[in-house]
Amino acid sequence: MPGDPAALQLLADVEALGGNLEAAGRAVDAVLARRPDAPRALLRKGLVEVALLERAHVTDRARWTAAREWIRRANAASPDDPMILFEYYRAFEQQGVRPPPPAVAALERAFELIPQSFDLRQHYARELVRARRYRSAVNALAPVAYSAHGGWRRDAAQRVIDLIRDLSDGAEPPAAALAPPTRPANQR
Repeated sequence: MPGDPAALQLLADVEALGGNLEAAGRAVDAVLARRPDAPRALLRKGLVEVALLERAHVTDRARWTAAREWIRRANAASPDDPMILFEYYRAFEQQGVRPPPPAVAALERAFELIPQSFDLRQHYARELVRARRYRSAVNALAPVAYSAHGGWRRDAAQRVIDLIRDLSDGAEPPAAALAPPTRPANQR
């Protein structure tokens, strides 16, 4: 069923996960030709565009804005999809710019919808640190930092908590607490 939108969406997602961005783009374009308002297809189109810009080290703001427009359209089609909300926020990070307030609000909403996501918790906690709301950041990180299954994320969350635990809300944040959590090369 080469024209089935569900099969094409799956193909686009698999190709993107495999790093075959051009093939993913062709598959998602085929989905959008059949279902122009499909939220996950719009999201995948935006993610492919963002990944292509990131891979080519593009700095042109207009091109990044155009890529994020696909994700914004996905959000308009499905306003409470946490993946879409989170990826909108992440697209700014991938560009290498500080996410603006609407993107931070999208992250916060995504966190409200799926608080069990360690990845979301860590990104949201970093925004709380940036906003100098340390008690809230510690509360957001605690489930990660004290999880028996947290792995490298647990270690990263514990480091941030150690840095901010004794700070009063409003105090200058330590630069190390604002660094994005990164997975060590030898860990899954």
